Amino acid sequence: MDEDTHYNKVEDVVGSHVEDAVTFWAQSISRNKDIMKIGSSLSEICPHANSVFGNLDPKKIYGGLFSEDKCWYRCKVLKVINDEKCLVRYIDYGNTEILNRSDIVEIPLDLQFSSVAKKYRLWGLQIPSGQEVTQFDQGRTFLGSLIFEKEIKMRIKATYQDGTVIAQAEYGSVDIGEEVAKKGFAEKCRLTSSTSISEEKKSDPGQLVLRNLKNPIPLWGHRSNQSTFSRPKGRLSGRLPLELKNENDSGNHVTFPK
Repeated sequence: MDEDTHYNKVEDVVGSHVEDAVTFWAQSISRNKDIMKIGSSLSEICPHANSVFGNLDPKKIYGGLFSEDKCWYRCKVLKVINDEKCLVRYIDYGNTEILNRSDIVEIPLDLQFSSVAKKYRLWGLQIPSGQEVTQFDQGRTFLGSLIFEKEIKMRIKATYQDGTVIAQAEYGSVDIGEEVAKKGFAEKCRLTSSTSISEEKKSDPGQLVLRNLKNPIPLWGHRSNQSTFSRPKGRLSGRLPLELKNENDSGNHVTFPK
């Protein structure tokens, strides 16, 4: 884990996907134009591209047809489930979905560049051992209410070898990690042992992402007429039990597999 490079560097990001009460994906506001260009290119290329066949390369970037909005996004294959279906991650947003091979296509080399979204973990927090499924889901929903499609200031503390960024997250005057801890969805952890951190990151990525399928991709990813990130209203169905006064943000809807 790198604790020196970029330490306390501040990044302005927009939350795009939540994995659990302390882990989420977000995009740098400075890469808004990249999102627009990627979306425009994929909409032209993917409908006419060849569907994948044979062995799939986990390091390669493909085009995937997201079932919720029938738009194309860049993705990587996390796991081949059977001859017909694969678990993929939409790398520019962080969410996952099981796709048919027919909905995964080859994309050209000029779109084979690093992901726009980064994976973040709240600094100094961990999920309590033995946490029940209901509380896990509530914690994930609560973090989503604080970060999804909102501009967040990230104060970088360290980076895991897998690229996960450890950071203190702030939304205005709100310390997001403190709010999560107050609700009991996470607990303080000691970051003195690099060994324990390394062991924590060795879990099978397929185990967690199967719980987090088909989360909505923020609509501003396809709004080419926007110069800055915004929060679309009234597009994504569903409501969250948020404890935020006068807040009924349908954009925070989270879908869980049955």
